[in-house]
Amino acid sequence: MVEDLYGEAHRITKKICGQYYDIDYKTQFKLCLSYLCDKNINKRIEEIMNEVKVSKDEARLLDQVEYYYQNTLNDNVKLNFRLWKKLEKRRIYITSEYIQVKTYVDLVSKELHDKNLIKTF
Repeated sequence: MVEDLYGEAHRITKKICGQYYDIDYKTQFKLCLSYLCDKNINKRIEEIMNEVKVSKDEARLLDQVEYYYQNTLNDNVKLNFRLWKKLEKRRIYITSEYIQVKTYVDLVSKELHDKNLIKTF
């Protein structure tokens, strides 16, 4: 995935630098890489919005939680989200092959509740 991203960024940069000779390759590569990363993040946010039926801000929060778990577990883990709501409480319960306890994100307080850990996003 990362290799594809870098390859695509190099391909776009070469095309742009071939058309405009006064462009710095490194700077253009950084811009292309940033653009492609944002595009991938927005794609994942759209997937979360469709899967769980939450707002865009809440989907961004869940994307941050997923990123947190990917960095914590050092793995490209795919989380499953399930919405639960009652009165003014709104929670997203998280399941995965790596998560053994009931873990949830409180959408009101924007906190991740994982066993003994409470992390605010």
